[in-house]
Amino acid sequence: NYESHYQHFLKMAQEGAEEVVHFTISSGLSPTKTVAAKAAADVKKDYPKFEVYVVDPLTATVGQGALVRVALQYRNEGKTAQETYDYVNGLRLHIQHFIVANDLYYLKRGGRVSGVSAAVGSMLNIRPILSFDNDGKLVVLDKVKGNKKAIAYIKAKLEKEGPDEHDYVFIVHTDNEPCAKE
Repeated sequence: NYESHYQHFLKMAQEGAEEVVHFTISSGLSPTKTVAAKAAADVKKDYPKFEVYVVDPLTATVGQGALVRVALQYRNEGKTAQETYDYVNGLRLHIQHFIVANDLYYLKRGGRVSGVSAAVGSMLNIRPILSFDNDGKLVVLDKVKGNKKAIAYIKAKLEKEGPDEHDYVFIVHTDNEPCAKE
């Protein structure tokens, strides 16, 4: 919320911070970027040297963390906050996401599918494969039946469109380590 951002930025400004690269969650999921930018602007009124570069990662969690990792590398190489901000903003649309939903009831609770769709899809072992679009919103790329087909889908996409030898691949799971290992 605004107050949390304001207090966070105020403390940083009071401690002498002048340039901050701040990452929010995707604007397609939350208005946090706008809230953070407003709070930073309000702190800047009393601390004119305090500059916050608010990054809208157009993603969340792992994709957001990947951008933070790059930002840290840039900082450690002596790049300015502006250079870092510009670079990570250029990377945002180059992150591929393949999110496999094992439980359609979480999608139902989040309002992404109806109760009937969740019940029928779960009975049929349907696994939607989600990603983030260019606006940072979650979208369904495909629907497959079962984990094996979901893994095959992801492997085929990575073979066709995957990273080169200098890029990262992050595999994350929530209580499904065997699937992640495969």
